[in-house]
Amino acid sequence: MGIRLAGGNKHGLFICEVQPNSVAQKAGLLVADKIFSVNNIDFMSLTREEAVICLMNMKTTQVNMIVANLRHGLFSLLIFYEKKKKIFFSRLRTIIIRCRR
Repeated sequence: MGIRLAGGNKHGLFICEVQPNSVAQKAGLLVADKIFSVNNIDFMSLTREEAVICLMNMKTTQVNMIVANLRHGLFSLLIFYEKKKKIFFSRLRTIIIRCRR
C-alpha cells in the first residue's frame, strides 16, 4: 500500500510516511493523516501492530479510509455534544485506494 504507521491506542493511528509513487500517495494520503476507520473497521483504539495486521490481511482490491490531517493544527476534529449524544466530524475525508492483491 505504501504507508508506515505510528501511534496507536489512546492517541490514535497516524501515517508517518507515504512512499513516493505508491498507491497511497496516488490516492492522496498524507504524512500526519490520522486514520479513523478502514473499510468500516474502527481504527481509533487499535494498537499500531493490530492496525498493520488488519491492513495486511484485507482480502479486497479497494480500501476505503476515513482520515483527517493534523499537520496544520487541526486538533478540533471531534466536537462532542453530550446532551444530544452526537458526534460531529469536521475536516474528514475519504480516501479510496485501489491495489492489486
